[in-house]
Amino acid sequence: MLLTGATGQVGGCVLGELVEAGARVTVLARPGQGRSAAQRVRDTLLRVGRDPRMPFEVVVGELTAERLGLDAEAWAALARRTDRVIHAAARVSFEADGAGEPWRTNVGGTLEMIRLAQAAGARLTHVSTAYVSGGGAAAEAISDSRPALRNAYEESKWHAEQAVWTAGAEGLGVVIARPSIVVGAAADGRAVHFQGFYLVCRAVSLLCRLLRHDRAGPGALAIDDLDLPGDLTAPVDLVPADYVGAAVAQLGLRDAALGGVYHLTHPQPTTLGLIYEVLTRYYRLTLPRVDARRGRAVEAARSVSGLAGRFEAATRVVQPYFGLPLWFETARARALLEPLGIRPASVDRGLIERLIDYAEETGFGRRLPMAG
Repeated sequence: MLLTGATGQVGGCVLGELVEAGARVTVLARPGQGRSAAQRVRDTLLRVGRDPRMPFEVVVGELTAERLGLDAEAWAALARRTDRVIHAAARVSFEADGAGEPWRTNVGGTLEMIRLAQAAGARLTHVSTAYVSGGGAAAEAISDSRPALRNAYEESKWHAEQAVWTAGAEGLGVVIARPSIVVGAAADGRAVHFQGFYLVCRAVSLLCRLLRHDRAGPGALAIDDLDLPGDLTAPVDLVPADYVGAAVAQLGLRDAALGGVYHLTHPQPTTLGLIYEVLTRYYRLTLPRVDARRGRAVEAARSVSGLAGRFEAATRVVQPYFGLPLWFETARARALLEPLGIRPASVDRGLIERLIDYAEETGFGRRLPMAG
């Protein structure tokens, strides 16, 4: 079995699940930041709570290069020994850059994995995103029409998914997994990358540091002009990474006849209001405009203003998800996964606090452990 994305949050969890299930896994990875490809994978295993010494093979390659950057002989050898492919690598970049990202990775890399799977006669499990669905009630199916997409990331993942589905129609066995907003592990909040949901947490944390506000101190802080955006009653679909990893691994390991689209989303998503409530209590903040929308009395606090612009700039790319009117059908995924005991933990106050705790402890990724 070949796995991509093993240096990421989801891919690291998938690798741990596959090896513990007895699968022989080859990982496509590349070196970086002074670490070999294998060292980077082992670092990720440690960071997701797995044994970094577990066995796996590494092929050093470049996802977006022709034949993955391998010579013809090495590429053919990889194809001969690959019976299944789980493609979990992606560039989570909401805005396009001058280097062609996220299209280069998310579309170009997917096309290379399709070519390898076709040459190998291997089934392809592709990790997409639930947000290719646009808005409203999203079915576990490929849409006949292009939905309303919000950013370059969704656009690139939609085009990648279309390429996978076209390959499926041409005879390749394909499974599409669509997670929603992936956060750290349910038990302890462990995370590898701090994007999406964490951008909001990081922005609030930064405001507190700028104002020298001690969240453990006796006083609260009021930011008078900050009105956090969104419908406080709207769902926010956060799913723990350990659930997504276990689910994707099972989709990759199941019988070859399995196919179609599976939403790895939360059947009972949290709300934007609960996230804001936890954030404000955690950091001991009073946001008068948000409190007014909740109908709550404003706590006496040291007041400041003029920071709304900083918050907006730090969270602009994720603001379209603040109370997005989108609900995901999960019947197919639940029918397959729940009999195996695979279901997402409740995203309640305790879990949200654990996520923030781990982010703060690691400096939002600046102090993550390394396997050595």
